[in-house]
Amino acid sequence: MCLQKIIETKDKIYLYDALSNSITDVDDKNINNSRHPPYTDFNIKYHYKDSELLNIIDNSMCSVTLVLTEQCSLRCQYCGYMPKYQNTECKLKNMDESVALRSIELLMNSSKNSKYVYVCFYGGEPLLQFDLITKCVNYCKKKYPFKMPVFHVVTNGLNFNQEIIKYLVENDFYLNISFDGPRSIQDRYRLDMHGKPSFDRVFNNLIELYKHNPKYFKTHVTFNSVVTPNTGTHEQYAFLENLCKTDILMIDVNPTEYFLKLLAAEQNITVSEKIGDIYEYSVFKKPILKNMQKYHMALKVSVNNRDILPGGFCIPGVRKNFITVDGKIVVCEKVNEDNETFCIGNVSTGIDLQKVRNLVEKTLEKTQKCKDCWAAKFCKLCFKDIFDLTNEFCEKARNMVEKDLIYYIENIRPNKKIINYLENLSTH
Repeated sequence: MCLQKIIETKDKIYLYDALSNSITDVDDKNINNSRHPPYTDFNIKYHYKDSELLNIIDNSMCSVTLVLTEQCSLRCQYCGYMPKYQNTECKLKNMDESVALRSIELLMNSSKNSKYVYVCFYGGEPLLQFDLITKCVNYCKKKYPFKMPVFHVVTNGLNFNQEIIKYLVENDFYLNISFDGPRSIQDRYRLDMHGKPSFDRVFNNLIELYKHNPKYFKTHVTFNSVVTPNTGTHEQYAFLENLCKTDILMIDVNPTEYFLKLLAAEQNITVSEKIGDIYEYSVFKKPILKNMQKYHMALKVSVNNRDILPGGFCIPGVRKNFITVDGKIVVCEKVNEDNETFCIGNVSTGIDLQKVRNLVEKTLEKTQKCKDCWAAKFCKLCFKDIFDLTNEFCEKARNMVEKDLIYYIENIRPNKKIINYLENLSTH
């Protein structure tokens, strides 16, 4: 595949050169003459030596995500844990206090060069283990008063009460609430363990949270909304737009085997069905601009560079560390925690450099097919995708990069105010 791509906007035709990361105007009569001969390919390469990796892991760790429990008050039908929830012989576990505190110690002892550190409470539903959350916070206050972590909770919003709301606000927690939108969409797949709908209870809890402290709600609450077939619609986006002007991240459905069978039985539709246009809604402005920032920063300086690692791969053991209930360290919360490739250590012995190297080598092996792809530098491929690099995945990724480039050319590049905003926007 040629490392160049013709980009057609409403008004003009452009040539994107992937090697130099440059976009140039093209006369439609001379498109063929404007194309350079195809470059050989990219060189797929990881840029850190073992000694560099070790130094970064030992001194620049940023966060840990603690799976406090595998229990959950919902049974969302696209959830990756559904097979466990359906298996009556499967014992759902809770994290022991000692594992939680060792995880925090690992983070604090390995973050000398990190300006901020983050502790995220995850599940299942972490608020079912609210007592353990308070013990972790108290431990940090007592042992690390001069470098307190920033606390996050990822929650389904079903288990709030006045005590929990008051505590979260007083301790400056950031909340990421999984909420799919209007009743017809929220109640389609986000059911409780008795098969009952969740919208009314979650929405009433959101009202109580907002009433308790409107300013906190605006600054500390974000939403994750899952896009499933026939739900990524204007109805869903409009509801979220009107809910509150907080940050909302739209997440593609988790295509588990259970969920795909459910869809096949229900309505004979596919997970890749077209959804509504997210660009029309102002509530998504910030995440869209955050996405555009990577295009702007890369495209503003043309540099020939064949050595790349495609996608959005982070440094294992630094930005994300997903701690299972048993204390296993997994590279992040998005990957399959049962796949040993993604296990990079445990909280008792820390990050294992050899396990990190094994993950890197497997990634390099799986991404060799990216070496002749024009969209490789902007692809959102990450560790969770390395075992699923099908032609369908790659074509969808290229289409998304092309769409983003068109949006950048038409809406970002001509706007000096937005360009100034992007150049001053934090990358963290």
